Amino acid sequence: MQQFVYFGDATFFPGPTSTDITALDAQTGTQIWRTAISSGSPGGHSSLQLLNDTLYIVHADSSDTLFPDTVTAINRLNGQIIWRYRLTNQPEAQIIAAHILHDVICIQTLAIHDGRLQTAIEAIRTSDAAPCWRYSQPTELLGQCLATEKGLLLFSGTQNPLDNQVHTTVRYLHATTGQQLWQFTPSYAVEKITATSDVLIVSGSQADQSTTEVTALEARRGTPLWNTTIAKPTIQALVTLDTTIYLNDLYFLAALNSEDGKVLWMAHEMYQVGIVTTVQADRLYVHQNNEALTALDCRTGTPIWSTKLESCGVFTLADRDTVYTATNFLGTMNALQASNGQLRWSYANEPGRRIFGLAIRARLSF
Repeated sequence: MQQFVYFGDATFFPGPTSTDITALDAQTGTQIWRTAISSGSPGGHSSLQLLNDTLYIVHADSSDTLFPDTVTAINRLNGQIIWRYRLTNQPEAQIIAAHILHDVICIQTLAIHDGRLQTAIEAIRTSDAAPCWRYSQPTELLGQCLATEKGLLLFSGTQNPLDNQVHTTVRYLHATTGQQLWQFTPSYAVEKITATSDVLIVSGSQADQSTTEVTALEARRGTPLWNTTIAKPTIQALVTLDTTIYLNDLYFLAALNSEDGKVLWMAHEMYQVGIVTTVQADRLYVHQNNEALTALDCRTGTPIWSTKLESCGVFTLADRDTVYTATNFLGTMNALQASNGQLRWSYANEPGRRIFGLAIRARLSF
């Protein structure tokens, strides 16, 4: 069966703008189809996701819109548009992210009302974009959200004007109804969230920025299972593979056991690790200075291979025996052999078009 790899791209201001989705043959890089979905520029929070046989794109509806305000669903086999949903109830609202939960898409929005920032989640059905539920915390701003098998994990926060400290609360919402199932307030400001198949993971820094805390929560009730302190002030990436959690910034990489929080191994300022972008099988794939893509052994953090590219970009995903990486500004895509990093094929986009998302099968780019 033929397998496709998909990317979203767009032209930016100044000049005419447009947003397109392209399907390539995953084995050869040959273009299969290309669909224009709007005359808008994608903006900073545009994205591309794939679930089953449908691609979901977050983008600007027209050239008159500066920020993403629309979600469009298209058939992954032929590129035909299935439905389009636009934020019409809030003219100044923009979409920050979209999270797919089985038969529901949770759209994270940001708007300015009476001079104040307001955030919310609008849930619509994946089949026809019919509204399902809406969630907001009027006095708090929503941070990162994460779709899990059973619900939506999120955190929101406020800043105390007296000490300028950020106070955050973690919440878990039911996917179908949007009902809050539980909440958890840690002693630190949450910055990243992720999940394994068994537990939910939250991470953040203490007020003095000296350490990073990692806490595992039981999904059903939000009960804390363990907490681990890492002597590292900031974390740029937090990803999981099976029962292992990986914390990462440019010069630091650590692996934790999700069952008890114990550190399995740590690479700390030994070499420039790079930023982890995706995890597959026994490999971590990282970008280094936007010049090379490097595969690391998940068990030790040891480099396996590194391939220099003109620009490895920010979109990377792995599937079976191939790693796909796409650039943003150059608008090119490369397919590499997962075993040794050798280039299998390269696809050059039209000049002036920037890639904003990458998808294959049911796997997503970070």
